[in-house]
Amino acid sequence: QEVNQEVNQEVNQEVKQEGTEVKQEGVKQELKQEVKQEVKQEVKEELEVKQEGVKQDVPQHLSITEYKYPSYNNGPCVFLPCLVPEGATSKKEGERIKGDSDINEGDVIVSVMRWGLIPKYARDTKLRDSKTINARDDRLASSPLWKPLFKSNRCAVVIQGYFEWQTKQSARKQPHYFHCPGDQPLVLAGLWECWKNGPGKYNDPFEELYSCTIVTRAATKGVCCDIHERMPVILQDEKDLHAWLYHGKLDMLQSQETPKNLGVHKVDFGVGNMKNNSADLIIPLSEYQKKKGGIASFFNKASPKEKNGDEEQGNGKRKAENEISNFVSAPPPKRERVEEPHQ
Repeated sequence: QEVNQEVNQEVNQEVKQEGTEVKQEGVKQELKQEVKQEVKQEVKEELEVKQEGVKQDVPQHLSITEYKYPSYNNGPCVFLPCLVPEGATSKKEGERIKGDSDINEGDVIVSVMRWGLIPKYARDTKLRDSKTINARDDRLASSPLWKPLFKSNRCAVVIQGYFEWQTKQSARKQPHYFHCPGDQPLVLAGLWECWKNGPGKYNDPFEELYSCTIVTRAATKGVCCDIHERMPVILQDEKDLHAWLYHGKLDMLQSQETPKNLGVHKVDFGVGNMKNNSADLIIPLSEYQKKKGGIASFFNKASPKEKNGDEEQGNGKRKAENEISNFVSAPPPKRERVEEPHQ
């Protein structure tokens, strides 16, 4: 009996120890689960904050997939990438009109904005006045519309190139394409505004809309002046960009000459129709006409049967071919694919 009691005591102690170990292991597992849940919650909250910050700069209605494909003929009301000081678009109403002192000079961010500025007091987002697509430099400090924006809402509009119609020494307004060699982007001085929906506003699909305008100046001597009397203010380097965004030094930019690497050439009149959107719209006019003439001549070739005297049938074919060629405005695609950047 004594032996049995000793054995039972040893067994009970082992069972208690095993039970304690099991309980401790269970507590450890519970602690691990709690820590994992806390970490997941912290990461989730951090991501939500970051996503909320992105939503403030990118309109919720805008799908990023719209920028997957090149566009060669943009007009007012298209969305363009703009550079603004970090934090400028997230400030509350009234804070951002204090001037530059409340914005630390540093990084810039990209914010998508619609071309054609909509004043914040407008009742809807319809672009009723095409004059707000550009802002003259000599009116920035005096215009009731531009003055407050010039003080605090400066941006830089990024494009591939721009079209201008020759108004001098030309009976017909000939379109020209201005760009940098190698399709390097052009950075233009601009102003921005944020329109918000609310009481007193018409029914509008936008809850809020960021819009922009491009600042223009008198054309400098040279090719720009020969084509048109006005031109956009071009920010040529990072120094110009920061001088404009953070200090609004327009006088320095106005005194600059036209960038030496700014190229220009004539383009086809088809650019005047906003429905046209082809890479051929930005190639030199001579090259475009050569390509167009090549495909037109292909349709106008006569068949051997026509040459053998079947004049009536041949005339009918040539007439049909000429009608087809009138609708051909672009050559067949090149064999090697060349991806064009956004305009």
